[in-house]
Amino acid sequence: MRAGKDKREPLQLIIENKNLNRLQTCLETAHNFNISEKKAKEIFNRKISIIRDNWHNIFEEA
Repeated sequence: MRAGKDKREPLQLIIENKNLNRLQTCLETAHNFNISEKKAKEIFNRKISIIRDNWHNIFEEA
């Protein structure tokens, strides 16, 4: 485990909390785009999974 990981965790939590509000807004308005809330959640979960799976590699490259 790298020492830098501890430094990233608070930032990651802040980003996640802000994004949760945005995600909720998107879920609430998904019907405007003919997307069910269930389908919108599936889309978000897929995107979140991709980001989490690649977060470390992207951070290392930066």
